[in-house]
Amino acid sequence: MRFRRHTPSPTGMKQRTRRLVMNGLWVVVAAGVGYLVTVIWLFPAPVVSGERAVPRVLEFPRDDALAGLAAVGLRGRVTESEPHPTIPADAVIWQDPPPGLALPEGGLVWLTVSSGPAATPIPDVVGLETSLATLVLEAAGFGIERSDSIAALADPGTVVATRPQAGVARRPGTTLTLVVSRGPANIIVPDLRGLTHAEAWERLELAGLVAGRVTTRTVPDADERRIIDQRPAAGTLSPKGGRVNLVFARRGRP
Repeated sequence: MRFRRHTPSPTGMKQRTRRLVMNGLWVVVAAGVGYLVTVIWLFPAPVVSGERAVPRVLEFPRDDALAGLAAVGLRGRVTESEPHPTIPADAVIWQDPPPGLALPEGGLVWLTVSSGPAATPIPDVVGLETSLATLVLEAAGFGIERSDSIAALADPGTVVATRPQAGVARRPGTTLTLVVSRGPANIIVPDLRGLTHAEAWERLELAGLVAGRVTTRTVPDADERRIIDQRPAAGTLSPKGGRVNLVFARRGRP
């Protein structure tokens, strides 16, 4: 028996070749699409030539933000300032367009900068003991620069005023002055003129007062051991623990 060799027809070979070419084209297209998706996903920089990705300049100082935009071929413009509780004054708190978007070269990015924390009213601490008033003011963001004491009807150590006064709006970090009561002025200041240093100290102690600043004044033929003046003057009312400044004589020409 004789077998015949099968010879493929020219038409079948053309169809097979066409299928291979089409399959190859689909592979190329799929690879190209995958590449573009990967590039766009991982590297969001603009693909189109002449465009620039907007960098993130939030929280940058104004000058640094403008310089950063210029470095990538964009322009920045500050439009306004708004209070911000944490970002320091003159730092960027908003940008438009946001980071990652594309702009043409020379495109404009609008910036809003912080004006710092908003001013808040000073709490009313009148009537509070000094340490408690200090805690209240510090919790509100204010500092205490110093305390001044005055004679007042309030108990000693009680706050009678603040400088600036309560209710005035100030930015957090502003330092305030507390005015504290030394108690009512109900002690008559004794007359200390003509007394020696030891005698004056003893009389002040008996009256519930203390000696303050001691100075001298030149007086011809004076007794340098004696007091010639005092402040407050004798007969003045002073709170308990008040200070009396003393002036002693110093011999010599005036």
